[in-house]
Amino acid sequence: MPARKLLSKLPLSAQEFSGLVLELHALATEPGKLMDVLAMCCGYVGAPLSTLALVETATGRMHYIAFHPEPGTVGEEYENAWADKDPMKAAMLRAEPRRFYVRDHLIPREEQERDPFYAQWCAGHRFDEVCVARIPIGGSLHCNWAFIRSSDQPGFSALELAFLDSLLPHLEAALLLHHRLDRMELFADIAREQFRHSGNGVVGLSRSGSILFADTVGREFLDDARAFVVSGRSLRLRDDAAHEALAALVATCVSVADSASMLAGGTVRVPVAGSEHALLVGVMPFRGVSGPSTLSSGGARAVLTLFDATRPTPDTREELRRLYGLSAAEADVCWRVANGDTVARIAAEAGRSRETVRSQLKRVFAKTGTKRQPELVRVVLQGPSSWLAVMQ
Repeated sequence: MPARKLLSKLPLSAQEFSGLVLELHALATEPGKLMDVLAMCCGYVGAPLSTLALVETATGRMHYIAFHPEPGTVGEEYENAWADKDPMKAAMLRAEPRRFYVRDHLIPREEQERDPFYAQWCAGHRFDEVCVARIPIGGSLHCNWAFIRSSDQPGFSALELAFLDSLLPHLEAALLLHHRLDRMELFADIAREQFRHSGNGVVGLSRSGSILFADTVGREFLDDARAFVVSGRSLRLRDDAAHEALAALVATCVSVADSASMLAGGTVRVPVAGSEHALLVGVMPFRGVSGPSTLSSGGARAVLTLFDATRPTPDTREELRRLYGLSAAEADVCWRVANGDTVARIAAEAGRSRETVRSQLKRVFAKTGTKRQPELVRVVLQGPSSWLAVMQ
């Protein structure tokens, strides 16, 4: 990599520093800005290269590495040939985190001279001086952030190291927030798909009872004018008695939402005009998870779960047959019993005797490790067969 003599732009003005801090915090929700942030920091400290790597603490395995500027084949070469041999990573685990160290702080000179990583790789690319910091992320990951200078540049000054140290709390906050939001989004996606698969919808209500959010199935329920009246963000049930019961439950849940020790909630049966079937609306208090404040945790105080037993659920008979070694007939009995069919109805529609269907159901219980119909319902509607359907 050709050497470039860059001059430090420190100290920064208050406006420049504030702008950089804002960019660091923006990484929590806009990780695509990482290269811009690395470029800004390289310019301020006069370093031609910066790297940021996500590393598994227990094994040292690298999950992700970013280079600015992208140094041709250097990044790929490092990952393929040297990422597992870098003594700097091992030394960083022995150092106190959340501050920048130069190479000589971490590895004695004589050790550097003996190590082929420095003799062959760093020198070959004209890299001479490095300062690097380790930032813990959760319990199993950490982030190494490094700045590298070429052999014709001076070492990093105390002013430059102090400046980079001042950025670490902001980058750490952004990385931790991104990590938590990423996990929250993953679990939310799983829960959302599982609810969708089982025919449940979710609606979040604010302290005043207005609608804050609704998932796809929840929105479909709310659009059913036979049961709901939605005006703006205001929600009302068409049946007056059901609405009074719902309003009372919501008020109770809102009142205890800030108390982790108080229980509240219940279910309301909601008649549907022109139908003999009713919807079930569950109400529970919403208690925000610890960690970053989000739209929902900042305002939602009650959550409605909406369920309609007549909504079709995905057919998982083939997955059940494969997962539990069922015959085609047993898988059919398993799926239909879990979805509410009786032995008599299955026998009549399949042209089998009731005793045959009962025998098949007993084999289903044995193969799935269940003993009663409620357990079988969980296997079919909430177990691995439903996960496969969700993924597909």
